[in-house]
Amino acid sequence: MGISKGPSRSFSLFLSAAFLFAFIVVAGTLSPRAVLAQPVPNAGKEPPGDPIVYDVTPTEGAIIAGNQLGRAGATIETRRDADLVRAAIFVDGRRRPSDLSGPMSYLQAISADIGDLRAGAHTVRVIAVDSKGREGSYAWKFTVV
Repeated sequence: MGISKGPSRSFSLFLSAAFLFAFIVVAGTLSPRAVLAQPVPNAGKEPPGDPIVYDVTPTEGAIIAGNQLGRAGATIETRRDADLVRAAIFVDGRRRPSDLSGPMSYLQAISADIGDLRAGAHTVRVIAVDSKGREGSYAWKFTVV
């Protein structure tokens, strides 16, 4: 008589299922997902003073796989009595070439390519100045793995 392979096979199936579950959890944390707008005081309304920066990408605290990097960006909004005169985006303290686009002079999006970042923690900062000389900015961090 041979030795029964029942318990051994069950244990093997259990380990396979556990490995698959762990893989799904890890892959799910590293994969990009839809980003919801971050709640910001006065977002979508006329700011009471300085330009505001919101809807940042990648989101604050995000963990992103290196092969999923694309662009960093944000929405900039000024008071209606002023136009956005200039804006800049900095990654790890270095200014990046950026694009501005938007439907109105007081509501613009800024973005810059970040496909060349290495693994580790990174900081993005957006600075905006309106035609009345008011300056607004926002900085956030994310991690590349």
